[in-house]
Amino acid sequence: MDSRPLQSKAPATRIMKLLGALAACIFAIAIPFWYYMLSVSEIRDSLTIETAFVAKSVEKIIQTRPDMWEFESERLQEIISQTTFEGKLHERVIRTAAGTVVAKTDIASRRPVVSASAALFDSGRPVGSLEGRHSIRTPVVFTVLLGIFSSFLGALIYFIFLTYPIKKLDSALADLRRAEEEQRRSREIAERLAEETAVIADIGRLIGSTLDIDEVYERFAAEARKLIPFDRLHVDLNNHNQNTITIAYSFGLTVPGRRPGDSLPLQGSVNEAIERTRTGMLLHPTNVDELTGQYSKLVSTFQGGIRSFMGVPLISRDEVIGALHFRSKKPNAYTEQDLWLAERIGTQIAGAIANAQMFTGLKRTENSLRESEGRFRALVEQAAVGVAEIEMSTGQFITVNRRLCELVGRTEEEMLATTFHAITHPEDLHLHEEKIALLLAGKIDHTSLEKRYLRKDGEIVWVNITVSPLRKPGEKPECNMIVVEDITERKRMEAEMREMSLRDQLTDLYNRRGFITLAEQQLKAANRAQRPLQLTFIDCDRLKWINDTLGHKEGDKALIDTTHILRQTFRESDIIARLGGDEFAVLSIDAVDMNQEDFSRRLQQHIDTYNAKESRPYKLSLSWGTAVYNPESPISLDQLISAADELMYAQKKTKSNQ
Repeated sequence: MDSRPLQSKAPATRIMKLLGALAACIFAIAIPFWYYMLSVSEIRDSLTIETAFVAKSVEKIIQTRPDMWEFESERLQEIISQTTFEGKLHERVIRTAAGTVVAKTDIASRRPVVSASAALFDSGRPVGSLEGRHSIRTPVVFTVLLGIFSSFLGALIYFIFLTYPIKKLDSALADLRRAEEEQRRSREIAERLAEETAVIADIGRLIGSTLDIDEVYERFAAEARKLIPFDRLHVDLNNHNQNTITIAYSFGLTVPGRRPGDSLPLQGSVNEAIERTRTGMLLHPTNVDELTGQYSKLVSTFQGGIRSFMGVPLISRDEVIGALHFRSKKPNAYTEQDLWLAERIGTQIAGAIANAQMFTGLKRTENSLRESEGRFRALVEQAAVGVAEIEMSTGQFITVNRRLCELVGRTEEEMLATTFHAITHPEDLHLHEEKIALLLAGKIDHTSLEKRYLRKDGEIVWVNITVSPLRKPGEKPECNMIVVEDITERKRMEAEMREMSLRDQLTDLYNRRGFITLAEQQLKAANRAQRPLQLTFIDCDRLKWINDTLGHKEGDKALIDTTHILRQTFRESDIIARLGGDEFAVLSIDAVDMNQEDFSRRLQQHIDTYNAKESRPYKLSLSWGTAVYNPESPISLDQLISAADELMYAQKKTKSNQ
């Protein structure tokens, strides 16, 4: 990066004046205004609390002596003449519901004032009101004095800003812009790296999704172009037996003699140089003379308009099987960074080519598998994936390779003595039935699916299986060939990402999305097993009051404490979730032996135990409603939640009435 000092784009004196004026305004206006608002707010809050407190005292007299308006005026006068919490007395007035003044203090608050009022009730019926007034003259006076002082201080700061050394400011501004430029470049590098990683991951996924190499080439070229611009891309495969190169695929600009299927001599080619060094290479010739000699075979491509050449080796099983080439009409189009990216891409496409070649070889030997079992085993034993031959009618393994035995943790003898049903997870036994039927009917040539295998030690292994029937001309297929790829690590990463999106960050319970996902699965399982479920909808009472009065931090603690109580009350197998805000839900998996009265008593006991040992300015309270799901009368999850929700609100309403 250029380290020369950057020049200020705006006059430093103007910047200093603006900063000085801003600081002066803050001192002259913001500070007095802040003091005034804080003082008045404190007086208003105190007055509201005092008025409510006095109103409660008056209500007690009203409830004891309904005729107090005639006989208790002196008592009322005495109550409103009591001093405030601060030991002072301010103006208070008691009126009947008709507006008649029953009692009033002798002191009248000096204006300006703030006021607060509270209604007086007798058996839920309003019978009057209490009004309090408090003078705010003192805060007004202090605000004026503070404003005068702050104005002088702001003027002083403005003067200091004007006299600050301009050269130092210029240097500071230049350093700031330099830091911003470095940060911007770092951010661009990070964004580019993230984009490169994402595209390479996409390439890996599409390569792993199919063994059709032509499909891989087409989709791969589109993804690779997002990272490395090119006018022509082609894949050349080396044929060492014939000492030739075969152009397997090309995309973009057409070059005579360089079309897919064309063969060229390996000797003296770029492929030979790449195979010899086992590294990528860059060429940016400016004229034909630079290619004459060592790279004379590139002359025709150069004459076709190409000015930048980049090639990387395709290595599979430590053998260079070909090269991946990028061509551009732009001079000096490629850098070492592009070469590094191309090598990463080449590693993936080499694996796809090797797998496709292996799969093609397996398909070509389908007609001779029965007659040449020895050759078949020699082929599959070298495969990096599991390969087996299975009898269709019984599912019995006929032939297995070493990799498949390692995958399921069994010997070859144990595999040949069992069936694929025995090593398949019970929940996945029916996944393949529909597609196998299509294979038998000849409607499809092969099929792929993901399922779980059970190792001998009980461990679960996720695999991707490709199934192809072994056909003989004019005969109905009796056996299937399967290719098994271990995808356990990918499934684990997918599960971790899915788990992150299903959890509530505050409580570490399932969120609404996670609860609905798991609950829908449990409803299906309950229907199959004909067992009831129990859904409890729970609400944390007065959470809004806790947030508004004590702050959101205290509200978060109340939600966390609620989580602890629910985990104590419910079983580990139950699904506990925070649906949002103050709402929780719990799905009890097996509700056959659950008694709602015992459950409610246990939950309330845990709440009471918590309130007894925790010292906080409030008592934790929960309201809940429980609905039972009966598989004989199935309803949707939304209907089940609504039923529990209504019961919860009925309990909450009962509490409020009490």
